[in-house]
Amino acid sequence: MKTNVFVKTKNVKGFVALMSELENLPLKIPKIALVTGDFGLGKSETIKWWSFKNDCIYVRANQGMSSRWLLSEIADELGEEYYWNSQATFNSIENHLLQVRLISNLKNRQELLLSVCQ
Repeated sequence: MKTNVFVKTKNVKGFVALMSELENLPLKIPKIALVTGDFGLGKSETIKWWSFKNDCIYVRANQGMSSRWLLSEIADELGEEYYWNSQATFNSIENHLLQVRLISNLKNRQELLLSVCQ
């Protein structure tokens, strides 16, 4: 029986370190990472693995991808509607993310309250 095992190579460890750095920056600072390299180094598999482990979405950008196309891919991954109007799609994505953040903050407050009460 064959089992799939994800091997944490030096490149994977470097990517995880990069993402940790980004996560530890203040919330008000915009963040983006560009991962480049030759074919077959495991970039896509590493990002898919990290996305799965961290409950994130994965959207692969393609050469020639328009901003509207990218927004529609992000909206689709989030389960949101996407529109011909890019601003409407952006607003849909933003509202979704704000709701997720609100729910996450609420859960954190509930956990804190439970631990204080115990």
